Amino acid sequence: MPTTKTLQLSKYVRMVLENELKLTCKEFDEEDIKALLKKSNRECTPRETIQGYPSYPLYREIGNMLQQWMEKRYCPALDLPKYDLLDEKSYAESREANFKSITPLLDGLQTLWEDWNDEEIAYRVKEIMIHDVYILEVRQEEGYGARWTADGSSFRGFLEPQMVDGHSVGWKH
Repeated sequence: MPTTKTLQLSKYVRMVLENELKLTCKEFDEEDIKALLKKSNRECTPRETIQGYPSYPLYREIGNMLQQWMEKRYCPALDLPKYDLLDEKSYAESREANFKSITPLLDGLQTLWEDWNDEEIAYRVKEIMIHDVYILEVRQEEGYGARWTADGSSFRGFLEPQMVDGHSVGWKH
């Protein structure tokens, strides 16, 4: 009897974060990455809903929520309570639009993951994870440049000219 493999997104969330620590030009803040990877001394069961406190390690919770979203085609964050006294209408609308743009990426991941290797799956997971981090990237004619968050509050790093197959070598020249 053939065994049925299932995609475990928490494995790839961890892989994305561990790979991110090795890069010189990071998409995520290094302290945030370390906090997401930090393990707990006690055994925790991943949550079945978005309600309540997350269990550790946090990367597993992110993977678990993405897994539920992929399998149910419904974002667990939509189950968070609404606060009528707060004016969150514009935020809720932009969040919903963002969720609608992520769901097709998860559909593609669920459909094609068996045809991809671990690096390709991790690349797709990273694409989903950084979906709402807007970055301003400025380059000069030769390709060198710098990167900030779109609001200018955080410098993200210097850039070197783009290279063929750069993602496969961690963008190291």
